[in-house]
Amino acid sequence: MAHLDCGHIANHWVWHALSCLPDKIRAELDEKLAFVCMAESDARRLTPQFVGGRHVIVLSERIVPLEQSDEGSPEVRYLYFGVLHEVAHAFRQHRPPSEISQEENEHQEAEADELAFEWFNGSLQAKANPMLPPFTRKELAKAKATAMTRAVPPRPQAI
Repeated sequence: MAHLDCGHIANHWVWHALSCLPDKIRAELDEKLAFVCMAESDARRLTPQFVGGRHVIVLSERIVPLEQSDEGSPEVRYLYFGVLHEVAHAFRQHRPPSEISQEENEHQEAEADELAFEWFNGSLQAKANPMLPPFTRKELAKAKATAMTRAVPPRPQAI
């Protein structure tokens, strides 16, 4: 199982997003992935035991759905896509943008998008739920724009 350190709610949604991966890919990457969110802290140290050779994926709290969300909500669907997009980078062993040209980076981003669409929509199709239509590029563009304007949710006050 991927290592999750995103808080209770986000761990739930990330786990469900990973269930959209084809079984073969999930099995290949499972112990090689670690997810971190900063919703419950201002800073975090990643220990060598946590990292342990894994691809660490950091998720912005702007894309973590609120408690009252469901699998069909735009926030959850965007989180799923974001998780799958980053897993695609790990799966394809893409290089960091700082090590490649802008053109190569754009190619890697397009490839990660294509895999994320394939995995997510394949999972949705397998569910055969009419309330869960395919995830589209139009929905992605709208979700990205909405996330960029979404304020970081306040953390509960410590007692």
